[in-house]
Amino acid sequence: MTTTTTIIMILIVIFMACELLIGMKTYDEPGRFFDITSTKALRGFWYIWLPLTHAPDFCANPIQDAITSFGYISITFFFMTSGYGLMLSYNRNPGQIGYFWRKRLPKLLLTNLIINVIGFIAVWVTGAREFEPWKILIPDPWLIWLMVCYLAFWLGALIFREKRTAARIFTYIAITAFSIAAYFLKKGGLMEATWETEVFGFVWGMILAVHGQAFYRYVKERWLAATGVFCLASLALGLTYLKFKPVFFVGEYLTKIVLGAAITLFILAVHVRYAFGNKVSLFLGELTLELFLIHMFVINVMEVLVGESIDPALFIVIIAVIPVILAYLCHLAIKPVVAAVMRLPFFAQKS
Repeated sequence: MTTTTTIIMILIVIFMACELLIGMKTYDEPGRFFDITSTKALRGFWYIWLPLTHAPDFCANPIQDAITSFGYISITFFFMTSGYGLMLSYNRNPGQIGYFWRKRLPKLLLTNLIINVIGFIAVWVTGAREFEPWKILIPDPWLIWLMVCYLAFWLGALIFREKRTAARIFTYIAITAFSIAAYFLKKGGLMEATWETEVFGFVWGMILAVHGQAFYRYVKERWLAATGVFCLASLALGLTYLKFKPVFFVGEYLTKIVLGAAITLFILAVHVRYAFGNKVSLFLGELTLELFLIHMFVINVMEVLVGESIDPALFIVIIAVIPVILAYLCHLAIKPVVAAVMRLPFFAQKS
């Protein structure tokens, strides 16, 4: 690793720390625990892990490897905020299950379609991918996994109606079964599974929505001890995961899931006392969907246009910054389109 690469990677780490720590402050109001401001800020913090994790092989370096070994936690967190928000929304208004898909699909699918059109044109023009126009209509794999979670939630709510505990258990079991099936199909070469462990974040989010205030009260009374225990557990499990990562199922699946839960609990424990949020993290957090959908197109194009002609760490900076600019422009363009669609009679919903 060259001196230039080392310096840039250290600056990236400093930026990540500042994005999390600047604006961090204590609070005492239970209602601010995992509120929209802090969740948006944390989503913004986790974004930077995406280009680090998905950077091409020529960008690999010890600092990046150390960070991306646990990069899957970022995806786990995104799933968790989705499950958390969905569970809270449903608890406030169970009647929304009747227009569940009409409320959610337009934004997800329209955003995906528009970014697919732009992205695939870019990768075809630059020769980064083969010309396969039918792929424009296929949702992003991450979006498919999210919709599977939505489907499990929707079916549970429909089948069990007023039995909310049974509905949640059904959702947990359905997601677990899908995850395990995906894992074994992937091992058998029958499926290109990607987020079979990260998807459990959706389950953690649902659980947090139901028991979050109890967790807050419990940890608040013994904050230092609880935070310390979760931190030590995360470190111990992290070392265990690094050692047994190649081990079939137990290492690469079970340990990874438990580690993800432990790190999540540690972050939540810290958040019991400290709220997060600054202009940068909140700005990035607002663009989460667009950033997820667009960043791989940017990486593909930049590999062709720039490739290994520049410092690997500088390449990481480029593929982190350009998606933000494009995601913001897409966000501005797509927002009124989605709003117009949602006003159509079919998608309009009763409050």
